[in-house]
Amino acid sequence: MTFLELAIKGVRNFTEFTRVPLSSGLNTVYGGNQSGKTTLWQVLRVMLMGGRQRGAEDVAEWGQAALTFRDADGETFSLAHHFGDGRSKLARREADGSFKPFDPTAAGQHPLHPHPANAPNLWPLCLGGSRWLPSLQSLGQEGSPADAERAMAANSALAGAGALEVVNARLSQLDSLGGAANQARQLETVLAECYARRALLAERRDKTRAIIRERAQLAEKRAALAAAGTLSANDLDELVRYLEDEAAHHAQRVRLDQTLVTREDELEAVPRTTLLRRPTFHLGWLTTAATGGLFQVFGLYPAVMGVGTLGGVLLAVAISRDLSLRNRRGRILATMRRLRQEMDALDKPLQDRYRDLLANLEQAGFASPRAAFTACDRLRHLVEREAALERALEAALDGDTPDAVEAELEALDQRIHGVQESHARLHTAGADAAQLARERDSLQSALHPPRAGHAPAGRLDISIEPHLVDNPAYREALDPQRERYCRRAGEFLAHFTAGEFTALEVNGSYYPTLHGEHPGRHVGASPGSGMADLIYLAQYLAMVETLDPQGHYPMVLDEPFLTLDAERRDLVYSALQDCARKRQVVLLTCQKFLTSPSDHIVLL
Repeated sequence: MTFLELAIKGVRNFTEFTRVPLSSGLNTVYGGNQSGKTTLWQVLRVMLMGGRQRGAEDVAEWGQAALTFRDADGETFSLAHHFGDGRSKLARREADGSFKPFDPTAAGQHPLHPHPANAPNLWPLCLGGSRWLPSLQSLGQEGSPADAERAMAANSALAGAGALEVVNARLSQLDSLGGAANQARQLETVLAECYARRALLAERRDKTRAIIRERAQLAEKRAALAAAGTLSANDLDELVRYLEDEAAHHAQRVRLDQTLVTREDELEAVPRTTLLRRPTFHLGWLTTAATGGLFQVFGLYPAVMGVGTLGGVLLAVAISRDLSLRNRRGRILATMRRLRQEMDALDKPLQDRYRDLLANLEQAGFASPRAAFTACDRLRHLVEREAALERALEAALDGDTPDAVEAELEALDQRIHGVQESHARLHTAGADAAQLARERDSLQSALHPPRAGHAPAGRLDISIEPHLVDNPAYREALDPQRERYCRRAGEFLAHFTAGEFTALEVNGSYYPTLHGEHPGRHVGASPGSGMADLIYLAQYLAMVETLDPQGHYPMVLDEPFLTLDAERRDLVYSALQDCARKRQVVLLTCQKFLTSPSDHIVLL
């Protein structure tokens, strides 16, 4: 999966519409303080994991965000989220480039969750942000002899008062509440799925209600039209048939009129001259008369015969031309008479039906024939609209019934209400568990303080709470691959510390033990913030690579360099570049440093 673009508007400092384009590989999003980096991370958590946007007082009612991403199959999707009502809509890009609504329940697999059904959801891990950095959770500084003396004194006082029993009771209570936070996160995922399903059902319900409401209005209009006059079914059918025949008659009449106009134009084009008006005719008879005179006076027979023949030809041509024009005009006039007869024959039956129909309509109670025709036409449109609404209703219900949709919505609302109540209880229990965890660490440190002196060369035991693996689903998936997890964590740590520490091991509770060459050095119960961040970052990256070796999930990191010096920062950045060869990495940071030309850089 690859994020392509995140568009956001109306959330905290994003008052204007802002697009954050992303690409595969390592994406570095720069921005100073209050530029919106953490807001982008929070918006991604809300869209991909559900829940409520932090700082809701800074979110406008019209606040919205859209995430465009490409799944493992190469299809492009768009996830739109409206912060006002908490509704999300998923759409898929079609071949023509447009986005159309997409139902993941019908497809059988949600494109945002490429993991198998029995695998844990990795979004809470890949969107870890800055919450996994212990230095931002007020971890202590490096131990000192004075810290050891105070811890030993506290240990003696607690032991004298029976503190061991108190610790055991506290730890027992912690075990009973340990999974509360994880269950709360799982319920957040369930809530997100419920909200998505509810949005689809609500849209279907609203569309169904609108169709049913319009259909009822059409039924009322049709009843009002029927009550305006007492028109029987037979008369109504006859009226409808008459309207259909009248439409067909009108089309045929228009066709005949066009033919008649064409014939009239042809008739106008034929010359109206008579035989006496033709010069050829007069030239012919004059030539013939002259021939007779010459023959009688001069007796020139051969010459006279030639002139007489020419006159006869001219007379024949004139008479033939005149007869041809007369015949052509006669044919056109005959065609026009036939067309008029056809039109009269076409009009007469319809006129008879019209008179009979008018009499029936006046007896039926209509004020005028035009009112009957108008009512029939409106009724026909209403019937056609009702048929179209029936088809739209069937498509909107998709095989269900309105009652079934309402029942499913009601059941879904009840489930959402129950899940919200359970989530509230688990959230309170999770807060209690976190408080108990802090008390447990304090009491364990008091009961087993570090001894002042030097740590054994080549080994360093560090007591950092392993809250990266506090999700039972993660532990269940990670336990069979613990060796790979430890190996990758050691490799990352060796890279981060430039070889100072070369390996990392964890026990059954995932408390880390570091191995390296550091003779004569004592770190204490809690390492410094920078070292603690490196340890957690190494465990974090190893856990992501172990649980998602194919790189399906993009990884989003929010300010992982706050406590690191320049040397370690560059080492961590190079490790993130290596991770970006397999998966998309989005780095939100205010630290401006040199990057490789292949990185995709976005400035907020």
